[in-house]
Amino acid sequence: MNVTLHDKSLEVRLTAAAHKALARRTAPLVAEMELLFSCLLRKRVHFGESAEQSTPVNDRLAVRFRPLMTRRCSVAEGGASPPSERFPLENPRPYVPNWLAIDFRRGEWVGDFGYAASSSFWRVRSGVLAEALMQSSYIPVGMCQGKKKVPWA
Repeated sequence: MNVTLHDKSLEVRLTAAAHKALARRTAPLVAEMELLFSCLLRKRVHFGESAEQSTPVNDRLAVRFRPLMTRRCSVAEGGASPPSERFPLENPRPYVPNWLAIDFRRGEWVGDFGYAASSSFWRVRSGVLAEALMQSSYIPVGMCQGKKKVPWA
């Protein structure tokens, strides 16, 4: 399935278990892709029912993208909810993921999202880091290639 977020196509991938669990729901599920900018980049998928500022994929699923920035760089404060704030992106399109994968395991929703290796924003010095971006939740910001190492600089 595909949906458009900020003029960019997002491929939504559901496992068979996720399809079955969605079919049993009475209210739509909202998958929120969170991208946290700090010393490291952190990506997480949160699940809930609040459809505010979400884009419907179908009658059972909606998605949204939420970029956050920590108030200061402190890995020790990383935890589940570091002190952070929303920040407006003039053009969020380059930061919107290319894909979102959703599963339903042991009674819990599980999600991950990622970027195409060819995306110019995520071009990096090492192919190993590009693989880490697609597989991991934390990426060192300083390893990103280009004139600007962080999106707000």
